[in-house]
Amino acid sequence: MTSALNRDENCQNSSPALERTKSDRLLYLLASCLVLLTLVQAGMAQTTSPLGNDIVTADDASGYRTQIRQYVQTNLKPIAANDRENISRSRDELINAATTPTPARSPSFLQMFAQELDAQIRPQLSKASPSARVNFAIVVARVARAGQSSELSRTIEALIADESPAVAIWGLQAARFVLPVVLNNAVLSKSDKIIANAAQAVRTHQEQGPLAAEAYRSLLGEIEAITRDPRKRAAQKAMLDNISPALIDGVHDILGARLSVYEANAIPNDPLTDYTDGVRALALPAVWGLQSPDQRDTTMRRVIQLLQVTRKHIDSTDAAQIEQFRELARGLGSVCAAIDPSVPGAASLAKAGTDLNRIGRANPIAQIQSLIDGVIDAIPLSFPNAATQPAPK
Repeated sequence: MTSALNRDENCQNSSPALERTKSDRLLYLLASCLVLLTLVQAGMAQTTSPLGNDIVTADDASGYRTQIRQYVQTNLKPIAANDRENISRSRDELINAATTPTPARSPSFLQMFAQELDAQIRPQLSKASPSARVNFAIVVARVARAGQSSELSRTIEALIADESPAVAIWGLQAARFVLPVVLNNAVLSKSDKIIANAAQAVRTHQEQGPLAAEAYRSLLGEIEAITRDPRKRAAQKAMLDNISPALIDGVHDILGARLSVYEANAIPNDPLTDYTDGVRALALPAVWGLQSPDQRDTTMRRVIQLLQVTRKHIDSTDAAQIEQFRELARGLGSVCAAIDPSVPGAASLAKAGTDLNRIGRANPIAQIQSLIDGVIDAIPLSFPNAATQPAPK
């Protein structure tokens, strides 16, 4: 083996032609490596910073509108065309352009980016496939959370009104971060359709408990987040005063939409969400404090109505249904148990609510119904205007 290698080495050393061949191969290999390195760097640049840091951090991004428009257009095409090989990449590119934390995206860039998404997605919704609309909605929800501006509000209105519950749910997620800005604007608030569309979506997709839960959160999520932090609550008091009336009325409307299903002798999916994401959120002390006297009456009217349908539907031979409405009764009882002590008759209402909140599987249905009646009777003593006609028993 060694002698053979020595012979090859001697031959190569004695042949200038072979030397040139060797050099050519090395040059070719070096050139190939450089090309590959260039391609890798270009691919990395396209993935990590497709718009360039100078664009995403610009204090005034208006000068980059053309680049932003082209970037959005390029990445929306595979989604609209249902190009399965590139949908995920394009969707993630659009999301990452707005949400990547480093470098921090400037407000101007986020506004411009949202404007382009709105201008290009909204016209496509009527003709896009269900899967394309879902991907559009995911992009809008993620960008809305990052930018929290009003630029996407019209697209969000359309997404919430979509015939697909999956699209509507993503639209509702986006609404949570846009509604405060829209409602705090005197002009935009007059033409807002997000709240009305949310209630209508609950009526249209009445079998969708997760959609109802998302509708509640889209209206009250940011209020809860702000009021939970005393510093934020103090700093944003003026905004809360501006936006709370419409949002609280909207939650009342969603509760009304759900109640219309119960009262039609049907049971919507996940009754407990009407407590956990609906009246429970309205009864939180900080949110309760934002309600006008009329709104508080309406909140307690909705509690009465939910208690009435709970009383009716808990009388069942279906063990799962009994469990659902037992938990709903307990939740509604807890709302009344924690009522503001300054309210007239609060002690009696709190006692009735506490008794209902303590029920368990050992309590007979008739006893639970009796405890529900006790709360229904106690609420008008504290909130005379909350009284409603009793539902059929």
